[in-house]
Amino acid sequence: MVPAMSSQVQSTPASSSYRWVICALLFFATTFNYLDRQVISYLKDYFCRPSHQAADPQTFSRGDIMDLPSFASKLRQPTNAMTAFIKTNLSEATLAALADYKGPASDATPLVTNLVNDLNRVIGTSSIYDPERFNGVSLRPETRQLLDSNPSGKDLLRLNRLLMDDAYPAEISRDGFGWSNTDFANLTSFFTAFYAGMTIIAGWIIDRIGTKIGLALSLIVWSIFGILNAFVGRLVMMHVLVRSAFAVGEGGNFPASIKTVAEWFPKKERALATGIFNSGSNFGAMIAALFVPWCMIHFGDELGWKMAFIVTGAAGFIWLFFWFWLYEIPARQKRLSKAEFDYIHSDRDDAVSEQKPAKGSAFGRMFSFAGRVPRPTFWGTTILLTILTLFIYMMTTLLVIPHIYVFGLSTKDVLENVFVKPDAMSPWIHGFRIGWLVLVGWVFAALQAKRWHDLGKPGALALVGVLPIATWIILGPRGGWVEGVNILAAIAMLVVVFILGSSTSQDGQNEFGLPAGPGVLGHRPTWSFFWGKFLTDGIWWFYLFWLPDYLTKQFNMTKHEIMMPTFIVYGIAIIGSVYGGSIPLTLIKRGMPVYKARMLAMLLIALAPLAVLSTQYFGNVGHFGSMASVLAVSMICIGAAAHQAWSANLFTTVSDMFPKKTVGSVTGIGAMAGGLGGVLVQQLAGGLTDAFKSTPQTAYMIMFIVCAVSYLLAWAVMKTLVPRHQVITDI
Repeated sequence: MVPAMSSQVQSTPASSSYRWVICALLFFATTFNYLDRQVISYLKDYFCRPSHQAADPQTFSRGDIMDLPSFASKLRQPTNAMTAFIKTNLSEATLAALADYKGPASDATPLVTNLVNDLNRVIGTSSIYDPERFNGVSLRPETRQLLDSNPSGKDLLRLNRLLMDDAYPAEISRDGFGWSNTDFANLTSFFTAFYAGMTIIAGWIIDRIGTKIGLALSLIVWSIFGILNAFVGRLVMMHVLVRSAFAVGEGGNFPASIKTVAEWFPKKERALATGIFNSGSNFGAMIAALFVPWCMIHFGDELGWKMAFIVTGAAGFIWLFFWFWLYEIPARQKRLSKAEFDYIHSDRDDAVSEQKPAKGSAFGRMFSFAGRVPRPTFWGTTILLTILTLFIYMMTTLLVIPHIYVFGLSTKDVLENVFVKPDAMSPWIHGFRIGWLVLVGWVFAALQAKRWHDLGKPGALALVGVLPIATWIILGPRGGWVEGVNILAAIAMLVVVFILGSSTSQDGQNEFGLPAGPGVLGHRPTWSFFWGKFLTDGIWWFYLFWLPDYLTKQFNMTKHEIMMPTFIVYGIAIIGSVYGGSIPLTLIKRGMPVYKARMLAMLLIALAPLAVLSTQYFGNVGHFGSMASVLAVSMICIGAAAHQAWSANLFTTVSDMFPKKTVGSVTGIGAMAGGLGGVLVQQLAGGLTDAFKSTPQTAYMIMFIVCAVSYLLAWAVMKTLVPRHQVITDI
């Protein structure tokens, strides 16, 4: 076992490099994390495809051709009676387009457009069924049942469609789930919301149980629920429930990984190590870009989406074996040399090992009325409680009102949608909200009592500050005189908050105890990290969940055609992740202070996403022809790479300024903030794509503007909050 301290601190790189083995383990954990997460984005087309119900038979559309290269090859050289039958019914225009079509590299529009028209003509006339023609074709029970009923009219159209689906299960799509874009956005929003909520809890837990058990437990939970996602059917709410539980497991990955980097690397290597393990998010997305579409093509839509969840979920369990075999904290790692141990602990403020959890943390004291709270902690906790309460109300609203805002609604209507209608529509939501308000009321009352103590006043004065919450719980959000009472109570609370937040604390000990430290929430670097994540994480969620949909709607790409562009985007993002972490390292080696080097690197990185502003200009097929998709994807590549470079440095700002024992908690708070921002981006994307359903290019133009400017805004906020380097030592 390596001793916890060394008499001589080593600042030059150690000859051994076991710390990079640990970094590799984190890389693969993040790979599985994002592989499982990314599955859903490639299923959007299937989930949002109309469901062919018997009362509403559907004809063919462009998206129903899943594997055009395979279908075209069969039509050129028919090997069975069914394919020969279809070819004899193709128009001259379709045959000409079939002859010109050379595979995925050529323009598929002429062939698909004419082919869809011909297929609709074939299934819209008379029955296409013939025993010899369908010899060797496996018919679904649904198809056989409808065939035996000798249908006519709309039922005959549905039968012909089902027969085509059965004859070409890999080439022609089956029924979709019939979801809207907003349904999909709500699914990803709930995943992101539970991910956000869990990260703050996970960070606190991991600071206490350690990284070894914490990261393993996280992977086990997300893998199990990733597999279970294959067995929930078509209902949006069932997917929301399972995907939310899946997010609970995924929430522990980054807090545990960042804490592991802080334990295993000196400050000057942390950005590079973070960049390397964080590139696993891209590698996982790359694998998903190839595997999930292949799964849908190979197994067909109805089985393919299930297999995608099962295989990706089960794969993560392989990693557990290597994690338990190879990982231990440095002080207990027998494979670690003394020289490398000393190098890992070469930073002055890290010279003493910090393996014990923080005692008396702000989170642990949140429910207690005893003690004192300084002004920074009061403001930090109040802001966080307010944000979380608004977030809870928004997410519970989405359960019963999928469209919180539609064009033309007044501000009053939107407020009623969020604060009034859900309570009336669902007693479960009303009960949950009351429970949340009781919890927040308790925490806020305790916070105010301790703040009054810090001013030398009795804590009973806190009753005035919680009056609005009490009246809201008792009277509810009603109009008339109740609304007046709620307004007066809210004004009283704001006055109390202003007094408590602006008054100066008493020096030294008073009757309520010694002055308390600011805790995690009382430090500006925590909020710098919070807003940096809030303003930028959602952009990456957008690239993950909506890029396949953009390529489908902007360039009419099929599943097969989407594979390579998305693979390239996530692959190039790896370069940004790794190289972005090395930029400040280069500046540090040239003598620049750590924080100054980090912020300069992040400013340069924040300028790169401005290239995304030109995505829709280059994506204009009318101007750039077949090169439009290449140019547009190139701009997205720049944005994705810049995000990963930004993320690697942003995560490292935490370990630069906070002691190791609190890194997991601060990272969890920031990851929660990123999740909250991600929900807003998901809702914006879903709302815009539904609002501009006939012109999705406009929706994505707005989204790309948001993606381009978010990083500069985030950098400005971070620099304002923390203009100079701060080393936090009072937690």
